[in-house]
Amino acid sequence: MGNILTNVINNNKLNLVRNKLKYERGVRTMPFINTKTNVEISKGKEVIIKQKLGKAIELIPGKNEDGLMVSFEDRCSLYYKGESDKPIAFVEVMILGSSTKDAYQNLSEAITNILFEELSIAPEQIYIRYEETQYWAWNAKVI
Repeated sequence: MGNILTNVINNNKLNLVRNKLKYERGVRTMPFINTKTNVEISKGKEVIIKQKLGKAIELIPGKNEDGLMVSFEDRCSLYYKGESDKPIAFVEVMILGSSTKDAYQNLSEAITNILFEELSIAPEQIYIRYEETQYWAWNAKVI
């Protein structure tokens, strides 16, 4: 009986460690992508873009969809070169920590391709802003 109890306790401890590691991997990545555009985004397109952004964020070393938060703001009042008659997008990518120019270049290409494929926004009509932060809070705790 003692061995069974010991095995149950050890399995529970192992599961706690696994869950903690999975939690920490997801939380520590903590990227946020906000897309503002002057075009309408249907719920179906939103889901497709969200899924593609979830894959694209992996171009930043150490980042993945497990901790990714995505926001869409469609039908915004945006102007580029004084005009708003063409599809336009402004994308903000915020991450905990830092990355490299090459990684940001790769992600920029991916985001631009996603918005062109899914919303017909021309690459020259897309701005992407990157922000790195040393501190990020989640669940009332600073990470």
